[in-house]
Amino acid sequence: MPIRNSTPSASALGNIRMTIYGNYGIRAAATAMQDAFRRIVADGGVQNVHKDILPVEEVFSASGHGKSQGRR
Repeated sequence: MPIRNSTPSASALGNIRMTIYGNYGIRAAATAMQDAFRRIVADGGVQNVHKDILPVEEVFSASGHGKSQGRR
């Protein structure tokens, strides 16, 4: 069951210089993971979902563990 966000819009708050939407990234990632796992189960494997998701190399690169640095 979705929980309604009670945060007012930025325009309603007046002179705002920065707004942080940190939990939206987490929630979007969780939604994407649910969708990917549903597809994997429905398809009986990763043969169709792998082309629509981020390559492993980019995950390591984004975390500072790219190929040139190796795994720590």
